[in-house]
Amino acid sequence: MLTKQLAAVLRRLDHPYKIQDWVSKLTYNTGDETRSALKAYEAKKAHCFEGALLACLALEYHGNPPYMMDLRGYGDDDHVVALFKLKGKWGAISKTNTTVLDFRPAHFRDPHEIAMSYWCMYFNWRGNYAMKDFAGPIDLRKFKKFDWRYGEADMADLGWSFNRLKHTKLATSSELDKLPRVPERLRRAGFLGSDMKGVRKS
Repeated sequence: MLTKQLAAVLRRLDHPYKIQDWVSKLTYNTGDETRSALKAYEAKKAHCFEGALLACLALEYHGNPPYMMDLRGYGDDDHVVALFKLKGKWGAISKTNTTVLDFRPAHFRDPHEIAMSYWCMYFNWRGNYAMKDFAGPIDLRKFKKFDWRYGEADMADLGWSFNRLKHTKLATSSELDKLPRVPERLRRAGFLGSDMKGVRKS
């Protein structure tokens, strides 16, 4: 259940920009576990999925739907963000171990535009473009078997369940293989300050 301490924190997070600042300050979680929003808050660290759960909890606390977006990688890890709307425009809150898959301001007409804004910045450690498709908005309220807000159980199966959703294709694996690598200075900038234990090298 929602604790008094977490409720006091959520009460102050009355704007998506404040939520992003809160999530960004958490230590990046390089472990294999996927905690619920409450357990990630208590651990004071989060990877992208846990950060998106925390953002969705804060958004929902202030009357917004808990929407997520699933971005799937080829030769790289998947990425998950929380979606929000301000004055009819879409934005995204993101906890990331890179500098380029971060926050998106509420400037986009639809989730597809947000996904495309991530596409050109979605590259792996070797510098290969790596985003193949996306799904979203994903309404977490429909996943009733998972207590993503306050549960004790690992939420990995919630993430895996996203793979059963319809994804919009942005590039095939063969198309990605034929693309040139990103410029080296962009590749280096993308991983500036990253916790290398959480960067996929394979």
